[in-house]
Amino acid sequence: MGFLAITRKNAAASIRLVRFLSMEAESLLVRRRPCVTLPSPYSLSRDISRSRLESPLKKISLDSHRKDVLTSDFMWEPVNEDLQFVVEMTKAIRKGELGWWTAEELLRSSGVKRLRPYHVCEILKQRIGEEAALKLFRWAKTQPKYYNDTYVYNMMMKTLGDAKNFRMMEELHADMAKAKVAKNEITYMILFQCYFDGGEIEKALKFFDVFEHSEKPAMKHYKYVMHKLVKAGCFQVVPLIFKNMIWAGNKPDRFAYNVVINSLCKLGKVDEALKYTREMSEKGYPPDVYTYNFVMEGIGNTTNLEASAKVFEEMVANKCQPNIVTFNVLLDTFCKAGKTAQAADLVRKMVSYGCSPGERAFRILMDAFGRSGEVDAAHTLVRDLMKMNFYPNSLTLNVIMTRLNKVGKPEVALELYYDLKAAGGFVHDLITYNIIIDLLGKVGKVDEAWKAFEELKLEQRLVPDHYTYNTIVVRMAKVGRLQACFELIKEMEGRNVSLDRSSYCNLVEAFGRAGHIDQACSMLREMKASGHSPQMNTLQTLVNHARRLNRLEVVQLLMPELEQAEMRQYRFCASS
Repeated sequence: MGFLAITRKNAAASIRLVRFLSMEAESLLVRRRPCVTLPSPYSLSRDISRSRLESPLKKISLDSHRKDVLTSDFMWEPVNEDLQFVVEMTKAIRKGELGWWTAEELLRSSGVKRLRPYHVCEILKQRIGEEAALKLFRWAKTQPKYYNDTYVYNMMMKTLGDAKNFRMMEELHADMAKAKVAKNEITYMILFQCYFDGGEIEKALKFFDVFEHSEKPAMKHYKYVMHKLVKAGCFQVVPLIFKNMIWAGNKPDRFAYNVVINSLCKLGKVDEALKYTREMSEKGYPPDVYTYNFVMEGIGNTTNLEASAKVFEEMVANKCQPNIVTFNVLLDTFCKAGKTAQAADLVRKMVSYGCSPGERAFRILMDAFGRSGEVDAAHTLVRDLMKMNFYPNSLTLNVIMTRLNKVGKPEVALELYYDLKAAGGFVHDLITYNIIIDLLGKVGKVDEAWKAFEELKLEQRLVPDHYTYNTIVVRMAKVGRLQACFELIKEMEGRNVSLDRSSYCNLVEAFGRAGHIDQACSMLREMKASGHSPQMNTLQTLVNHARRLNRLEVVQLLMPELEQAEMRQYRFCASS
C-alpha cells in the first residue's frame, strides 16, 4: 500500500481498526464462559429483549422506547435508518459474522451519520451473548464522537452478569467510575442481583451496602434482598436488613414481616419472632397462614406440643384457614415427640378441614409408626380415612407401602393395597407395580408376583423398566424358577434392559443350588464382564455347591477370588 494515496477517511478508518484490534487482543486474555440467561425480577428491558429476532423490523419501532430512557442524547431522535442498522447488525451477530469491517460497512451503508449509545443499547437488548457483546462494546469505543453512557454500561454489566463473568463485570464497573459516568438505581440493582443469582452472597451484600449509601433503596429492593438471603439460607443477615429497611424510612408490609419471622424461627429465636407477629398485627397486618406456619415450625423444632397447639388454636380462632403445610408441620412436631396417637387424630382432622394428606404427611407418619412399632395403627388409620371417602393416590400409597416394608411389615402393606384395590380408589402407576411385585415375592407369593408382572405388561400406558425386570428375576431366582429366569433374560435382551448386580448374584446362586455349575460360572463371567463385582456370599455359595458336586477344579479356580473378597470385606469392616 506504499504507493497508494491514503485519504483522510481511509486514515481515520485505519486508526479505528488498530484500536479495535488492540482491544480484541486484550479480550483473548479473558476467559470465555457460556452465556447463561437467568430469570430476573428486575428486568432492564421490555418484551423486545426477551425474544430472539425472528422478524426484527416488527420487534423494533420508533415509539418502543422514550429517548430519555434509552440514551442521554436528549436532543436526538432515532429514525428508520437507525432501526435498520440495529436490525442488520443483530442479524450479522446471530450469523457469527460480526467483524470490524462488517460493522464499519453496515454503519456506512445504513445511512447512520454516527454511532450512538441508542444503537448499542438496542443491539444488546437482543441477548446476543457475552462474546458478541464484548466485541460490539470494544468496536463502539473506536467510533468517532461515540461515548458509553449509563444505559450502555448497565446493559453490558447485565449481559456479563447473566453469563457469570463477574470479573469483567467488575472491570466495567470500575471503568464506569474512571470515565465519570453517572450510576443510577438500575446500575446497583444489576450488580447485587447478578451476584445473588450467581451465588456470590457476600459480594451481593457488598454492592447493596454501597447502594444504601449512594442511593435510597425502595421497599422492593429490601424485600428482594431478604428473599434472596432466605433462599440462600443466610437467615442471620435477614433481621439486620429488616432493621436497615426501617431505619431508611420504609414501612414493612406483611411480606417483609413474614420473611423476618421465618428467618428468626429458622435461627431458633421464636420469642423474637412472636414479638414481630404482635407488631405486624398492631400495624394493620394480621398474621396469615404463612406467618402461623413459620411460627409453628419454629416451635416444633423445640417439640413444645402445648405451644404448637396454642398457636394452631389461635390460627383457627382468627379464621385463618390451615393448609397442607400447617398440618405437616404439626404432624412433624407430634411425631418427633413420639405422640403417634395424636398425630393420627390430626390426620383425621386434616381431612375434615378439606386438606388431603399427601405423601409427605404419610411419610412422616409411617416413619413414626415404624419407630414406635405401632404399624397396625397405620393400617387402621388408612381404613378410617377410606370411611371418610378419602383414598390415597398412587404416590401416597407407594410411600405407605415402602415405609411398611422398611419396618418389616410387607404383609400389612399388601393387605392395605388389596383393600384399596377392592375399593377402586386409586390408579396404579409403574412404581406401584414394582413395589407389589417385590412385596409378593418377599412373602413367598411368587405366582401372584408373576401375575402382577403379566398384568403390568398388558397396561397400555405403562412399560416395565429396569427395576421391574430385575425385581422379578431376583424373586424367580430365589425360588429356583430357572425357566422363568431364562424367559425374562431373553425378554430383557429384546428390550435392551441389562441385569443389575443383585440379579446376577441371585442367578449365580440359583444355578449353583440347582447343580448347574457350568451355567453358574458362565453367569459369573458375564457378571464381571458387565462391570459388576460378585458379592462374597455369592462366591462362597458357589464354592460350597461345587464342593458338594465334587467339582474341585471350579473350587480351585474360585478360591483366590473368594479370599480377595473376604480380605476386602475385612478391611471395610475394620475401617468402619
